Amino acid sequence: MKLLYVVSNLEKCGPINVLFNILKEASIDNNCTIITLSSENSKSMLFEFKKYDVRIIQLNMKRNLKKESYKTKLKRIVEDINPDIIHSHGYRSDRYINLINKESSFQHITTLHNFPFADYPKFYGLLPGILLSFCHLYIIRRIKHKIACSYSIAKKFKLLNMEKVSVIQNGVDIEEFKSIDKKKKDRLRKKLNLPEDKKIVISTGAIIKRKRPIKLLKAFSNGDWGDRVIFIVLGDGKLYKKIEKYRKENIKILGSTNNIAEYLQASDVFISNSKAEGLPMAMLEAAATGLIIVGSEIAPHKEVRNLYKDKTILFKGQKNQTIIKKINEALIESERCTNSSSKYSLSSKNMANKYLLYYQNMKVEY
Repeated sequence: MKLLYVVSNLEKCGPINVLFNILKEASIDNNCTIITLSSENSKSMLFEFKKYDVRIIQLNMKRNLKKESYKTKLKRIVEDINPDIIHSHGYRSDRYINLINKESSFQHITTLHNFPFADYPKFYGLLPGILLSFCHLYIIRRIKHKIACSYSIAKKFKLLNMEKVSVIQNGVDIEEFKSIDKKKKDRLRKKLNLPEDKKIVISTGAIIKRKRPIKLLKAFSNGDWGDRVIFIVLGDGKLYKKIEKYRKENIKILGSTNNIAEYLQASDVFISNSKAEGLPMAMLEAAATGLIIVGSEIAPHKEVRNLYKDKTILFKGQKNQTIIKKINEALIESERCTNSSSKYSLSSKNMANKYLLYYQNMKVEY
């Protein structure tokens, strides 16, 4: 099959990780092309994608260009490729492929990585975010093939009378994110300059308002940990400068890193305080690594708990003592549990194969 993927750019984030994992499998037996609308930045995964048999077309178009300029240039390239399937990810990609398809008849699929009304107002501001959410919802309704990344996201769209939403849950690379034994863990802690005699709680992902990292740091700072627990924060984002003041001997704020799997393998407990998610890749990576999971009680975290019941602890509300109590429960649980991901089922390979099967069914239907 000729498969065309359209994204804004290849900046490392959850949806681009999903695309990367799909392409690792899809590129083996299919003719795959990616079109990126905007230029790359320092967080781009461009070189990782180039390791696979994938053609990458970079339009490097400015976001303030007129709609017709985008449409004309993109339409010419898409028609030249003449793909069997176009798979778009995100608002801009959905928008412009939908515009092209008003005049063409390509098979178009989109992945719903989030629920716009929960995500966009926090990222773009209340009024612009609500307006953008309504725009994206209008576009999504016009796309025949819609795949939600989680059952909780699909349920939210169905509440808006959008019935034809399929589900393919996100998956992670279980060859990279896997549990290790204590000897390897001790060696890894030495390599990462982490103490071998302390418990490690870790949080990974974007440092943005929706993830509520400041609340987590405040809660941890109020805990009576003595010298037995340290908290590691990995990631970057708009709130990074604001969280730097929370650095202490037992709070390590390390920014972005390319070896997240190693830090997870060296840790004992993972924590997320997100207000909204699709199906959180960071939490899935921690689950695959065998960590005890602590998370805010939102629907996507409950979905993870349904898959990973014996090692997932959720908390209600944002009181410091509630969060501290759940971290302590997780630390106790980590003492008796061995890091094991043997029951872990959401692998990136399974996810990619489900997408490939869906593409095949689309082609047959067409």
